[in-house]
Amino acid sequence: MLSCSQYATDQEENEANLLVCYKIYRLFQAFPEALRVALKLNNPQLVDSIIRDCKDTGVLKQLAFMIGRQRFPYEMKNEEMNAIMGNIKLGDYYKLMAKDFQVVEPKTVEQITKSQFEDSSRNPLSGGVVDSSKKLLAETYINAFVNLGFGTDSLLTTQAGSWLPKNNSNGKFVATASFGLVHMWEADEGMNAIDKFIYTPDESIIAGAYFAMGICNCGIKSEFDPCLDILLDRVKKARDQVKLGAILGLSFAYAGTNRSEILEVLTPIIIDTNYSVELSSMSALCLGLVYIGSCNDDVLNAIMQGVTEREASTLETNPMSLYFALALGLVFMGKQEKIETSIEAVKVVPGPLSKFMTNCLTFCGYAATGNVLKIQEMLHECNAHLEPKDSLHQIAAVIGIAVIAMGEEIGTEMAYRAMNHLLQYGEPVIRRTVPLAIALLSLSNPQISTMDTLTKMCYDVDKEVAQSAIFALGLIGAGSNNSRLAELLKQQAASYAREPDTLFMARIAQGLLQMGKGLLSIQPIHSDKFLVSNVGLAGILASVFACTHLKNIMFGNFNYLLYYLTMAAYPRVCLTVLHSYCDLINSSMNTWNHFQFQSELVSQSTSQDRLVSQKQSQVI
Repeated sequence: MLSCSQYATDQEENEANLLVCYKIYRLFQAFPEALRVALKLNNPQLVDSIIRDCKDTGVLKQLAFMIGRQRFPYEMKNEEMNAIMGNIKLGDYYKLMAKDFQVVEPKTVEQITKSQFEDSSRNPLSGGVVDSSKKLLAETYINAFVNLGFGTDSLLTTQAGSWLPKNNSNGKFVATASFGLVHMWEADEGMNAIDKFIYTPDESIIAGAYFAMGICNCGIKSEFDPCLDILLDRVKKARDQVKLGAILGLSFAYAGTNRSEILEVLTPIIIDTNYSVELSSMSALCLGLVYIGSCNDDVLNAIMQGVTEREASTLETNPMSLYFALALGLVFMGKQEKIETSIEAVKVVPGPLSKFMTNCLTFCGYAATGNVLKIQEMLHECNAHLEPKDSLHQIAAVIGIAVIAMGEEIGTEMAYRAMNHLLQYGEPVIRRTVPLAIALLSLSNPQISTMDTLTKMCYDVDKEVAQSAIFALGLIGAGSNNSRLAELLKQQAASYAREPDTLFMARIAQGLLQMGKGLLSIQPIHSDKFLVSNVGLAGILASVFACTHLKNIMFGNFNYLLYYLTMAAYPRVCLTVLHSYCDLINSSMNTWNHFQFQSELVSQSTSQDRLVSQKQSQVI
């Protein structure tokens, strides 16, 4: 029934099937299986009922780990269970696994890129034109991704004083923010390491420090809630650059929490046209992440008002306006038919952004459902041959095909075939998006056929297609340490050594490949492809959107959006839960006492009774 539920004709039938499965599991007290269904339904009442009825301590811990993995907003009166659900000890488990695999020692950038083996005398490409700012920026990203969550690295924690001044303003912001990645899942240690950067006179470093605060608290729920008041105060009082860093930090630290305080503070920034499109769109994205899948009317109204009150020409020329559309879609993540009212509302938005918002609502609402009708709608929009200024919505349509089809095997295969057709017959704007869509279908899963397809696209005549394909290779291999893919990316870096932008993408892909030294995954679909982490998928979409406008976003001053990929990062570890030691001993003693009691009965019986007892024992 669970397997067939995804083929239901509508959402109501799907939920009815899942509810029947839930009741069957509850009937047999299969609490973990019942919780999976409750999380699939996103129903807090069902989750609460399971937690209240489960009396077994070991099973209850297992349920807490499942809730923490899904980042479901739920709290108990038990502090130990709240710590598990809040992922407070996730960093400790992650480091324990790293210790077992003997990968605790920090890795240098040279070890990742193998640049020390490049001989410029033999390979003229290795001595190509070098953009120093992009080179330093790429090294920062590589170091952050590779040493994610280990608490130490060879570049920042040991020589931050000499590394930060080498970078430009954007580089300082990104480098300081990378402290959050190095201290991922370490709320206390991360806050202490970042605190010293708040008191520097450079606003770029201060903004990066507030961004890092949010990153190191990503997915962590603590009763002390250390960074909410700090970040909200900076949003209210600081200048725009520091304000941006605090907003980005809030989006990481409180994604999926539905915190009303954040809505109150960010709504004026979204609505006020005196703020830049970048600041307003990032505020909208923050609200979309905080209220993901909530269908909150206040967030919807704030985003719609922020878009409609701006001039259409401003929205058309600024690519960061796309994040208004993504934020709106995130609010309705996984809600299917509930998006219909909002689709009617976005029709009043002027210009091509209206269709783009419609497509974002559609693929977010039907994310990972495999809905064939919605995929056909997206394909139909890709068939039209339009002018570049009118084809913005086709970018969302290509991404939408992958987002809707991901997680379902047959749908994924059909989507691959559709991508091949779009690559051959689609317009340039479609072809540039196809590599990103292919990557979404195979996140952290470097299959040979997918690698071969993307490798061919890396040598496309259109440079943006090649750059997107290189980044896509990084996405499909993220955290896998795949040796074949590592060699391919090394060849890409050598081939494009004279092109700083493409080389930058190759370095980023190399860092993603060895994310967490091979101990992490960014696949948002888990639990045997049954559950989808909405927050993880949203973070991946935020980074993928940045690659739809490479020149203005990724190669501009907005490449910090790459860090949103880490919202989906999770250790490749299986946590097993046992009963307490005392429970095991008591269980063993009861079994031994029962055995002794039966032995005494046999010894006291007559020879005839003993024979009968032996026969009974044989039967048993």
